[in-house]
Amino acid sequence: MAFKDELKLHFDARIAVVNVVTSEEARVLQELTELANASGWPEGEGLYTWDVADQFQCLKPAKESFDTKREATPDTILRTIEDFAGGATFVLKDFHQVWEARRGVLRGIRNLAASWRGSRLWRLILGCPGSRAKRPPVSLRLLQS
Repeated sequence: MAFKDELKLHFDARIAVVNVVTSEEARVLQELTELANASGWPEGEGLYTWDVADQFQCLKPAKESFDTKREATPDTILRTIEDFAGGATFVLKDFHQVWEARRGVLRGIRNLAASWRGSRLWRLILGCPGSRAKRPPVSLRLLQS
């Protein structure tokens, strides 16, 4: 199954957190942007990326204004996302480094995902680099409860 089709299945199932392991980050972001601009993407839902170096980048604006100029740290990013009043998918690049270093962050991700159930439509995509020798260029993993 193609990555975009598999990701759409996860979105349609309202899975709040998906871990994408890839050695092809640019391709994944391109496919996500295509998915966000296709029919079937929730009306008014934005698509944003975040990383420590470049902070927030808008790939598709949400109906509700999201300040991409604000700065967030690994310690504040989940709260920043939680405080956003609109609907959006957030791609947190290289976020595996944060949850591996701080066990409480993984619990924070799970709590955030649980708080989204039945409310605003948000998704969190955690991007991790992958090794071509160990796995396919792109694989999806659900965050285990």
